[in-house]
Amino acid sequence: MTASPAPPLDGPAVQQATGWCVEHQPVVTSTHDIAAARLREGASLPLVVVADEQTAGRGREGRRFHSP
Repeated sequence: MTASPAPPLDGPAVQQATGWCVEHQPVVTSTHDIAAARLREGASLPLVVVADEQTAGRGREGRRFHSP
């Protein structure tokens, strides 16, 4: 049995229901980098950045990962 793919994130619906600022990108180096940039640009909190793929994600203790 194979798992069904997750439904796509409906950023505007999440934003409307929660008041959170939601940004979706298809491919990013790191969602953390995008979030930090948006905060420097004056984005409101809470802020959620999601991506379909991360090419240079960073985890705990500086561990790098690629998340296709």
